[in-house]
Amino acid sequence: LWTATFFYVLKSLQMSAPESFPWLGLLKWTLQYQDGTEASPPKEMTAEDRAFLEAVMRDGVVDETTVMKRTLLHLVTALKSYLRLSSTSSAQTDRMLAAIDEQEAKAGPSDSSPEQPDLDKLLDELDELRDIVEQIDFARAFCMMNGMPFLLGAAAATEGGGEVPVELRSRCLGLVATIVQNNPDAQESAAKAGAVPSLAGMWGKGEGDKYEARVLQALSAVVRGHEVNLKAFYACDGAVAAVKAGVGRGRGCKVRERAMLFLRSLLTDDESTPERAEVFKDLVGAVVAGAGRGEGEGDDAVRETCLGVLQGLLSKGGRHAALVYPYAEDIQGHFRASLERCAGGDEPEDKEEREREAGEWKDCMLLLKKAIEEKKKKEKEGGEQPMLLT
Repeated sequence: LWTATFFYVLKSLQMSAPESFPWLGLLKWTLQYQDGTEASPPKEMTAEDRAFLEAVMRDGVVDETTVMKRTLLHLVTALKSYLRLSSTSSAQTDRMLAAIDEQEAKAGPSDSSPEQPDLDKLLDELDELRDIVEQIDFARAFCMMNGMPFLLGAAAATEGGGEVPVELRSRCLGLVATIVQNNPDAQESAAKAGAVPSLAGMWGKGEGDKYEARVLQALSAVVRGHEVNLKAFYACDGAVAAVKAGVGRGRGCKVRERAMLFLRSLLTDDESTPERAEVFKDLVGAVVAGAGRGEGEGDDAVRETCLGVLQGLLSKGGRHAALVYPYAEDIQGHFRASLERCAGGDEPEDKEEREREAGEWKDCMLLLKKAIEEKKKKEKEGGEQPMLLT
């Protein structure tokens, strides 16, 4: 093969080189000199080499299905230990323990004694599991193992004053979001597990901003683009209240960002109907305020998301855009303020950002103008009383 390649290259060079080039001398020199290597004689593999090779094949090749089963079993065992170490008992605890016993019976015998689990090791395994289930096929396989109910159960397990650590519950919420993200089959598994009311019940328990942001992230991933879960969301007062509470100014930046991202999908996705959008009409004022520069430093992500909500509502037109009409003057004020910042800034590193922000507000103003003109046109054609907007 090497010789054939050499002659191919030689032929190519010969076609472009002058006729006087010493091709014959180059060929003889190449055949005479080698790189110093030689064929080694075959020998029998030693026991040490065989053991090394077997260890590499056993430990170096990852079987994702085995990892998922092992992590699920460790999570189930840890959850069982935490619940049995709890100082109190309840019907929810009893149901969870019964489900754990059933899962362990399917998995086979294991050490499920109520000892304190190794939390750090379990968290590392959950991180590894998250990397695996980012692939949609493995996420489906995990749901087929009946893993979704135990993730939800672990995330909600606060019996006995919270013996299940909040780090573990927060990690399980992140896993739920990863598994169901853009995965209809996994979203269906979440629906069968009652994910929407379960996640809504985790909100507002005083577990901190990180945990509540994960609750909103998981809830958003479960319902987005899935009609069954969307219906369950709007039928669950606690789920709707969680979004409304997350948008409030008293929440941390991370919670508000997650709530605004969730709100944007609820208001502007294809599944958003006028009736569903009007559920959150009392939040539009907070969205308009959040899109301005009066929210303080460190809220850039929230501002951009709020502006995206306004643009999405205006782009959809009709009753969606009508939710924004009462705040037309506020939007004009934000636009004028962005133009003033764009003209008054002296620092060159901020100029591009100011120009981009002014351009986004300009786009928003154009969408608002177009929506109002279309509304006035329909009112004129229908003989209705025109809107009185300035």
